[in-house]
Order: sequence, then structure tokens, then C-alpha cells
Amino acid sequence: MLYYYGLILKGSEAEVRLFCNYHNMKLVSIESLGETEYLIGGLTEFLDESQTMAFWTSGKGYDRMWWWDSYGHPIHYTNWAPGQPSDTIGRNNTCIEAVLNTTAQTLLWYNTDCDAANYFICESIIES
Repeated sequence: MLYYYGLILKGSEAEVRLFCNYHNMKLVSIESLGETEYLIGGLTEFLDESQTMAFWTSGKGYDRMWWWDSYGHPIHYTNWAPGQPSDTIGRNNTCIEAVLNTTAQTLLWYNTDCDAANYFICESIIES
């Protein structure tokens, strides 16, 4: 995978998804602990210590289930923060943001309104 870290612009989930699509990428789908650790390492190279930032993923809640919207399949690996997802699951316009804490070296998931303004991570599959 090739990742683009959107650390300058913020936008709603729909706005940043369009940005990724325009650049022939997709909003990130975090599908393993290894991918989580890779993203933490990549992001912390660009950020100061003791920083916390929220990033959009392609995760969305539909019909009381969570899906990776970029690929249209259900989420199996999860990295929810304690108490998450909150009881708003199933509500329209509920998305997953991944919150990076550089001090704790964590990238925990929270469900939130898709219209909130966040940074973002795009991904592209490298074809051989």
C-alpha cells in the first residue's frame, strides 16, 4: 500500500473522500494491527511529540454494522477506543475517525458525525 497523509487540509468525510478519489486513491481502510502500527510510524514522522490528531477513515455505520465504504465490505479488525462505538451506531451519517496520540503511540477509533472537519489518510494499492 501507498499512503497519503492529509496533514494540511481538513474536511468532512465526503470532501476528503473526493480528494482521495481525484488523486486515484481511496480513503483508508485499516484492516490489521500491522497496518495500524505502520500508520502510527508513518504519521509520527511528520508530527511533533505530544500531539493528538483525528483522521478520517472509510469506515461507516449502516444497518447496525460497520463497513469499509471504500471497498464495500464489513469491518472485521477493529481498534475502538474504550466506550466506542457509542450508541449512535446505525444512525445515518456516522463515520469512523482514527485518533492518533503521538505520546501513547495509539491510533484509536471513534464514531462521529461524517460532517465534522478532520484530517485524512488516503491509500492506493500498488499494482505489480
